[in-house]
Amino acid sequence: MTESNQPQDGDKRLRGDAAWKAEKERIAARNQQASKIGKEQRRALEARREAERRSADLRDAASLREKHGG
Repeated sequence: MTESNQPQDGDKRLRGDAAWKAEKERIAARNQQASKIGKEQRRALEARREAERRSADLRDAASLREKHGG
């Protein structure tokens, strides 16, 4: 079993600066993808929290109307 950072069978092995640059680009792409996923998850979390806040506000307003005969 080969490691994921190893070249495929048909690929030639990179050496020196070319290998360093290729690895740096691979890491940057992975970080960019992780950042994108994190932003999407954060957006979804914030949307859920906002919906919960609105729901709680509506419940509170309804409760106040009932208590004060509104």
